[in-house]
Amino acid sequence: MNVIISGAGPNGLMLACELALAGVRPVVLERLPEPSNEPKANGLVGEVVRLVDHRGLYEALAGRPGPPVPNSGFSLTPACISTSGCSTRAPCTCCRRRSGRSSRC
Repeated sequence: MNVIISGAGPNGLMLACELALAGVRPVVLERLPEPSNEPKANGLVGEVVRLVDHRGLYEALAGRPGPPVPNSGFSLTPACISTSGCSTRAPCTCCRRRSGRSSRC
């Protein structure tokens, strides 16, 4: 079985790897001819963080030891938005600032 994945971002590439591990042959389509030097985002958010941790890559990407923990707010806005009233499936984040240190709300 072949699967086409649109976009070679973190989610698309992790999906391609997971499918390949399951014996599915993924084809990743990306419109850019090479990786961009411009920063597009400051981190990973949501289920891809849990998957990165499941594959043993979280500590290297986050720059800090330990598993991901649900974020208490979104840091992608001018002010943090609290998610404390959300379910236990609140999004996790994995952010690295230019200084190389991970950041959280």
